[in-house]
Amino acid sequence: MSYQGELSIGDEWQAIRLIAASQVNPRKAVAELIENSIDAEAKHIVVVRGKIGRNVFLRILDDGRGAAHSEHEGKVVVSDDIEANLKRIGEGICDSIKRKLEARHGVMGEFGIGILGFWAVGNTFEFRSRTARSDTYVLTMEREKRDFTVEKSTKPLEKAGTEVIIKGLHDTVRHVLSGQRLANYLAQELRGRLLEFGTQIHIVDALLGGGKIPVRPMDFLGEPLSDLTELPTRSGRVANLELYMNFGASSSEPAEVGLYRKGTRLVANVTALDDFQHEPWTLNILEGKIEYPFLSTSPGTRTGVLTNEDFEELVLGLKDIEPIISKRIKARQKDLREERTSGYMEFLKNAFRKVFKDLPAEYDFFKGPEVTPPPRPVIGPLAKVEIVPDSVAIVSGCAWRFTAEPMDENDYAVREGVTFLWKLSPEIAKVCDSEKKSCEVVAGNKPGEAVLAVEVRQEKRTARSTAKLRVVEQCGELSNVSVLPRVAVVWPGHSRNLTAICTDHEGIHVPSVTVHWLCSPTHGTFSSTAGLRATFQAKSDAPQGPVPIKVIAKARNKQLDGSATLYLYPPRRLGEKFPPYIFWPEPLSPWRSKWVSDGYQLRVNSEHQDYKRAKEARTDLEYIAMLYSKELVLINFGQTAPPSEILERLVEVQSRLFPPLLAELKG
Repeated sequence: MSYQGELSIGDEWQAIRLIAASQVNPRKAVAELIENSIDAEAKHIVVVRGKIGRNVFLRILDDGRGAAHSEHEGKVVVSDDIEANLKRIGEGICDSIKRKLEARHGVMGEFGIGILGFWAVGNTFEFRSRTARSDTYVLTMEREKRDFTVEKSTKPLEKAGTEVIIKGLHDTVRHVLSGQRLANYLAQELRGRLLEFGTQIHIVDALLGGGKIPVRPMDFLGEPLSDLTELPTRSGRVANLELYMNFGASSSEPAEVGLYRKGTRLVANVTALDDFQHEPWTLNILEGKIEYPFLSTSPGTRTGVLTNEDFEELVLGLKDIEPIISKRIKARQKDLREERTSGYMEFLKNAFRKVFKDLPAEYDFFKGPEVTPPPRPVIGPLAKVEIVPDSVAIVSGCAWRFTAEPMDENDYAVREGVTFLWKLSPEIAKVCDSEKKSCEVVAGNKPGEAVLAVEVRQEKRTARSTAKLRVVEQCGELSNVSVLPRVAVVWPGHSRNLTAICTDHEGIHVPSVTVHWLCSPTHGTFSSTAGLRATFQAKSDAPQGPVPIKVIAKARNKQLDGSATLYLYPPRRLGEKFPPYIFWPEPLSPWRSKWVSDGYQLRVNSEHQDYKRAKEARTDLEYIAMLYSKELVLINFGQTAPPSEILERLVEVQSRLFPPLLAELKG
């Protein structure tokens, strides 16, 4: 005879212990408690790490509606009977009301076991709550004990909300729950939920070296894949994508794509999953998130994602766009390589050197006047503008000066005939000198974020740029000093402006910092050696090479150093170097390039349709090589040879130039 039965739990307490022990990440346990507060529609949450005697505790206080949800006759209802609601929390492990609410309200709990995560944090758990119309009751639990108590609290809350206190924090978790580490973790773990609900979280670390730390949703780095934001799956359901190409990622600071469900991160990096062990995920370039609300987590692990049919549906959908992303990454990598003009110049110089060895003797190299060039290059028309710095956080009531740097296509400073107009939105600060190259921004009394925009005009040309301004209530002590620009070129006899950025550990500008600038007297001097901004004046007879710049910052008996490097390039005699090319945009002109002997340079019309097509097709290096070939033939034979010979000469040059060029591109 056969026997059929149903699986059941033989020892409920042993099952509960196994479930509670499955949460081994203390920061994840804290994040789940904070999610309870977000579910309760809290607008403000404060997390305090403190100490009473030798015992370290963690306290989470919110202004939500309290533990108001209850269950009556199988239906979810809102109840002010907090005492009964807290009893059901303790008696309803693995039967969470939030699971029944999830489809309608976006509440994140699924198994009703999140509250037991306190076992990974400390020894004693107090859950104190009230609604707007109830008294305050407290649920108390202890680690490794099955009994719990619910009673009227002797410490009533002033208004509706919930207070969670975990006492007796384990020695092994104290360092991972420090204020800054916890803030960084929550900024990633709860990024989607914070952006969706606008909940404000502050961590107050009352232990040594702590402070008040706001939790802001993590910003992803890199260039956005803005056309890949929605991914329809085969069932018609949609996954939301927010992906960026971060080419600055490294092994120490890798790019990570997280897997999210309803704003909560389930997997920090998808490469931890077998289904993502291939390009483009393993290139260490993609950063961002994949949001799919139909994913499930496993109650056995309490982390990661359950690889069920919903997960497989998402993986299959992603396979359709993975080749597109990989192709986009490799194309952009090629773009970045080709945008390095110095690399182009080095290659073209070497290629033409080889070409000249094989050309007939009647060819002369690019010709220029037999005099030394001016101590500065020929400046092109206005093409762009940068704001220095591009992002600043300052304390309320303090000021900061932004500087606009208008430039031509080759990044040379444009100074003649330019006008400036600065605007700030929203107006959380006062903008002074709004029509000058540098404007001062004086922060108001209210914290906030704003965008500072500058518009620069030169005749009919306009260039625009923006910078970010953040106003905060306070800052920490000085912890970082940097110099902008970090690397720059200055010609002998000319000057370069430098700015010292002095910030705390959060990147907030620290006021009242004393700054002193140092440089090699052999290369130049500073107009003033004190202040956040300094002007380096290079000597006219300065030797060629790098010039280390050092800045010493002092604040509240703390001293830090920052550095930058300037490169001095003395003038060379014309004809001794390969002529550079510069972009000279003239959209209404038919010319593609012009040879300027006085300036010993090749001007390339960057607004010509042929150049635009070449750049879009990533063949601009070949295009510029053709322009050099054309101009070389014209300066040698353009005045004497008939058109047919000029064409033959052009083939003569290009037949020698393009084989090594194509071999280089193929490599």
